[in-house]
Amino acid sequence: MIQKLVKHGDELALVIDRELLRALQIDELTELNISLKEGQILIAPISDAEYQQRFQEAMTEVNEQYAEAFKKLSE
Repeated sequence: MIQKLVKHGDELALVIDRELLRALQIDELTELNISLKEGQILIAPISDAEYQQRFQEAMTEVNEQYAEAFKKLSE
């Protein structure tokens, strides 16, 4: 499949055909991992393991940042 980029404000966007979205079970809420490998752009939905890892990292960051507030709330 050959696609062209489309202008989106000051940026360029890649429009993914509906058929491909359905086949990959991707919608506007799906988080995607975008990477480069040997001059190619790779786009893939993040795995459950990646999602869980990102969630745990975010929870750790929040707990560290607001530890004192959480402690006061629990008293």
